[in-house]
Amino acid sequence: SGTVAAALEAAFLGRMGLAVSINSRAPRNNQTAALLGARVAGDMLGNPEMFGSGNSPLVLNLNVPDLPLDEVRGILVGRQALTERETEIAINDDEQDFDGEFDTGEFVLDSRAVAAGYVAVTPLQVDLTNYDRIKALRVWSRSWTFPAKNREIT
Repeated sequence: SGTVAAALEAAFLGRMGLAVSINSRAPRNNQTAALLGARVAGDMLGNPEMFGSGNSPLVLNLNVPDLPLDEVRGILVGRQALTERETEIAINDDEQDFDGEFDTGEFVLDSRAVAAGYVAVTPLQVDLTNYDRIKALRVWSRSWTFPAKNREIT
């Protein structure tokens, strides 16, 4: 999202970043997201050792349910949904009590946490490199030739 891109841009500049999103296309509880975002930002600024600065600034993605503050169940740290299908399954799950799942020690899916009424916090990183693909792509790239080397591109 653009919000996350802006937070990642802060990290490119050596600063901590925070993206705050409310889980609704037509939000009714913007104040909840604003209050929680301000609280997290204050915690980040007040504790740079915990939240990173310098060569390793932390970027947090804060996803807030569209609920009044007094109905938010808590805050959970987890991973981002990787596909639209993962998000769709999480949001449409008929099971309403996710507490047992959250106690397993596994990474919580952010969209699942928000669907259950929790604030989801996901730590992000700037390096988007797919290291698993580098070796194969190096082999592929060697098949290219360039005119500067007196060869044509094939």
